[in-house]
Amino acid sequence: MSTFQINKQPKREIFRAYDIRGVVDKTLFAEDYYSVGRAFAKMVKKSGRTQVVVGRDVRYSSPLFHEAMVAGLSVGGVEVVDIGLVPTPILNYATKFIAPDGVMITASHNPKDHNGIKLLKDSLPLSSEAIDGLRVNIENADLGPECETKPIKKVNVIDRYIKEMSDRIKIEKPLKIVVDAGNGIAGVMVESLYRSLGMEVIPLFCEPDGQFPNHHPNPGDPKNLIDLQAKVVEEKADIGLAFDGDGDRLGVVTASGQIIWPDQVMLLLSKHLLSNKPGAKVVFDVKCENYLTDLILQWGGQPIMWQTGHSKIRRKMVSTGAEIGGEMSGHIFLPYYWYDFDDPFAAGAVLLQIIAKAGVSLDDIKSFIPAAYSTHEIIWPVNNPDKKFELIETFIKQLDYSDVEINTMDGVRLTFKDSWAVIRASNTTCALTLRFSASTQARLQEIKVQVEQKLKSIQAILDN
Repeated sequence: MSTFQINKQPKREIFRAYDIRGVVDKTLFAEDYYSVGRAFAKMVKKSGRTQVVVGRDVRYSSPLFHEAMVAGLSVGGVEVVDIGLVPTPILNYATKFIAPDGVMITASHNPKDHNGIKLLKDSLPLSSEAIDGLRVNIENADLGPECETKPIKKVNVIDRYIKEMSDRIKIEKPLKIVVDAGNGIAGVMVESLYRSLGMEVIPLFCEPDGQFPNHHPNPGDPKNLIDLQAKVVEEKADIGLAFDGDGDRLGVVTASGQIIWPDQVMLLLSKHLLSNKPGAKVVFDVKCENYLTDLILQWGGQPIMWQTGHSKIRRKMVSTGAEIGGEMSGHIFLPYYWYDFDDPFAAGAVLLQIIAKAGVSLDDIKSFIPAAYSTHEIIWPVNNPDKKFELIETFIKQLDYSDVEINTMDGVRLTFKDSWAVIRASNTTCALTLRFSASTQARLQEIKVQVEQKLKSIQAILDN
């Protein structure tokens, strides 16, 4: 009999579009992990399988939540294969050869007092409908009978992963690189990985620490890349690579200390891909620059803009047979070079391959990228999680712009002749995410002010 109990009334807000996340001991509890484990075990067994791979990050709450999850899965009647402290890409990798169903205990790049669960079934992220189905089964206590538990298997997957990548991705010459794990889970393997690829590796904040004492492990925020920029310049390194809390998102810094944003990284990788495979499909999200479409077409590729969310991008890639994909948050998929899951370590390796082959700096290689003035992702807090959708809907209804292309596949994207703006509901926080880009700094400021003022006026009405 497990020491954990089923929580029949979990907070509905923890069930997100493609994962489960909440604030530890406020909205998310050990009993939720036990309950999700029971519900997921039932789902797995319904597919005729009896094994689930489990990994976890370095957050201080993860050991207890790992224990609760393992208990729930075991009592639910499946055998747990524990791969220990690993980045999320390692869990994805394990579902390719151990068992196709997996659980990662992590809150990714969220604050240190958060945690969560990423679920894989048939080696793919669970859909929002499937996640909601787990919630319904938990609320109805429809979890099947308690079963006799089996011994937990412990497997080292990291060594196999490193060997396979060093066998498959060859880099012509050694390069000097700085790797910044932000004290997240990437620190358990990133140095060993890139040294196995023949690189000179300078570690930065690679000691795993769930308090994240140096900077938050979120390379999507430029302030979290300041230390990496300085270290790359100081060490005269060829490149700097940064990783988020669970090691599935990438940040890139050039030898001169410039940040290359994920949509620009996508462009570099796409050009390299299309030189090897003309006609390949490239999937990217609505927050990426307009010039991705133009240049991918120019290079003979097939650009596909899609909804934000790593699980949505991955499913779109599978359905279209795309060879490369990614999103502005830093999730990058490279099935042409590696596997079909988002893997920043593989993306970093291919970038190193490109630099080594070109024989010039990344600053020189990226010179073809069109000049544009843009913002990074801007977080727009919303008081009520339901209000973020109402805010966008009202914004769309009140649109009074002329000469604008309107795309509502994910929030709203406004494309003008000289600029664009995107407003969408965050999948992971109670907020909107905004991004703006324009041909001049003045136009960027103009469109940003216009949109933000409109949002403020609508939000003031909705909050009253």
